[in-house]
Amino acid sequence: MRKFLPFLFLVFLCFVKKETKATIVYSGIINVNIDANGTNFVSYPILGYSLDLNHNGFSIDGFSIQGDFNVQGLVDPALNLSDDLLKKLPINTLIGPAESYITPSAFAPAYHTESMFGSPLGYCLANNQETYFGFRILNGLDTYYGWIQVRRINSDIVRLISYAYENAPNTPILAGQSSIPVASITVTGTGGANTITVDNGTLQMLATVLPTNANNQTITWSVTNQTGTATISAGGLLTALTNGTVNVFATNIASGVSGSLQVTLSNQIIPITSLTINGLGGITNINTAGGTLQMVPTIVPNNATNQNLSWAITGGAGGASINASTGLITAIANGPVVVTATTTDGTNLSASKIITITNQPPALTTGITVTGTGGASTITTNLGTLQMIATFTPSYTTNQNVTWSVTNGTGSATINASGLLSALADGTVTVVATAQDGTGISGSMVVTISNQIIYVTNVDISTATGLQYINVNNGTLQFFANVTPVNATSQNVVWTIINGTGSGTITPNTGLLTATGNGSVIVVGTATDGTGVFDTMHITIINQIVNTLVTGITINSLSNKVMKNNSMQMYSIITPALATIQTVTWSVINGSGAGTITPGGILTGTQVGLVTVIADANDVSGVSTSKVIEVIPSIPNGVEDFDISKIILSPNPFNNEIVFSNLENQEFEYSILNSLGQIVKLGKVSETNASISLIEAPTGIYFLNLSANHQVLNTYKVLKQ
Repeated sequence: MRKFLPFLFLVFLCFVKKETKATIVYSGIINVNIDANGTNFVSYPILGYSLDLNHNGFSIDGFSIQGDFNVQGLVDPALNLSDDLLKKLPINTLIGPAESYITPSAFAPAYHTESMFGSPLGYCLANNQETYFGFRILNGLDTYYGWIQVRRINSDIVRLISYAYENAPNTPILAGQSSIPVASITVTGTGGANTITVDNGTLQMLATVLPTNANNQTITWSVTNQTGTATISAGGLLTALTNGTVNVFATNIASGVSGSLQVTLSNQIIPITSLTINGLGGITNINTAGGTLQMVPTIVPNNATNQNLSWAITGGAGGASINASTGLITAIANGPVVVTATTTDGTNLSASKIITITNQPPALTTGITVTGTGGASTITTNLGTLQMIATFTPSYTTNQNVTWSVTNGTGSATINASGLLSALADGTVTVVATAQDGTGISGSMVVTISNQIIYVTNVDISTATGLQYINVNNGTLQFFANVTPVNATSQNVVWTIINGTGSGTITPNTGLLTATGNGSVIVVGTATDGTGVFDTMHITIINQIVNTLVTGITINSLSNKVMKNNSMQMYSIITPALATIQTVTWSVINGSGAGTITPGGILTGTQVGLVTVIADANDVSGVSTSKVIEVIPSIPNGVEDFDISKIILSPNPFNNEIVFSNLENQEFEYSILNSLGQIVKLGKVSETNASISLIEAPTGIYFLNLSANHQVLNTYKVLKQ
């Protein structure tokens, strides 16, 4: 439901005069409340003015306007102008010709009250929120700009705060701009205080400006020192500096009006800002035995609250004492001394002066303190060093030369004449510094030494049996090493062998010698601590069997093909023929085909395709070779249905002849190879020619390959007796 506030948008207008000088006409409207229905007020007298708030217009000071002018409200063009929503303006927003304005459909109708009474979540004002509304009045060719300030009290009441307009036509105005000046300013201290009684204390100054609705109430703070001094911040915080009185001023620059208050300052401490010292009468030396010199300070300011100083001798090669309170120096030993005076008022200022002392008797040693450089009392690196320092008491001892010495405890070290300590062995040592001035005074310090390396000076090697030979094939001999000194940091040796006419191997860490060739070798045991100390022993090796290693392998077979599910003997030919180990290890690598091979080299095809047969030498030579074999379909050309397993070969072992049975009218090819893979005999067998004679063959193992159409069907291992 829409509510309308009758002529809520107030418009005020003065007489239009010939004088066009810009003058802001302003009037405050204090506590004037309008309810949402506009029924509570018809007119209200303010400062001699009569404000007519009804529908027919308004009047000011008896001059009545009854719709003679076109009154327009400033609106936001981004909003729906049909709702007549007034634009809320922040203070100092420019109201002028560049803004958008709207004219009510009839003179002085209500502007939409949702500008102030609608939901707080919308465009309207929230409770206790203030804003400015702008307006203009069109009078012929002249336009007058103004503003009105309102505050929403609650959902039913809006309070009219103030308004102003510019009486010079066509002159913009700023929202909140008015012409009420400051009339008076009263200055007080917080809580009515007008004193500061603590050192460097502060007092917040307050300014009360009248009238309270003056447009520009900006205050500038200043302080005028009288018998006392103080400073004041831009926010009016007065800080005391010295005792006495000061005048505090609060000034409104716009009106030139100011107010003041006299503040009394007490209990302020004046610190020392500068300090210098000298000997009385400008003297800077003492040249009599046990003579004295009074030191004199110069303090700025001379009225500093606390002028007490603390005197001390702070350096120099000479010796003297000083009265800490009065600054009286007494000479003790020749040389310069540094005299220092320090303030005690908390400023911690200090000043120094060098005083030269002569003609004093020698100063003897009363004590010596021994320390390591940087306060160190340890040496933690191998063969590390530590510079020792002797500090004399008194510091001005005339002869400060010392004699350095070191006493070994659980550790050991050496020290040179300048006090450089060099570590030798882990443990503790005592360093002593003895004065050379005849007093016999000395000081000492215990130094802890660690991480020192005790190097090997001798290595003596021996064998476990005491023997210096190996007389069995591949025999071994265990070596041991005795290291001197027994407390050497590293007791380990590394074992090596120098092969001479003989040969062998030795494990570097354990010293186990293994014979490999007849003759003599030299065993060496060397310390591992970097010293290079070693010992040697000659060893004689006999009764070794020399192995001839394989240098090459050739794989032979009756064919490069084998039928699926049939077998074929693979043969290896070893080079050289006198190689000690003539056997090989057989293996097969499946490719597009597959197969298996026995340790004796019998290859069986299991899948049609290519396989690779590999032969590896069984000695330590690492020699290996390979051969590709094709696995083909089983028994071609008329023998597909023949069961090869029915063929019987006998006798086995045999003497001169081998006989086949169950050939079933089939003819087969055969080849016989010896154990070296060499072909001994070739031929054919059938039902009518089923025997094979090997009368001339020597005894031994043979391999008989039975084939059809040059494809091996089966391989038989036979033994001739």
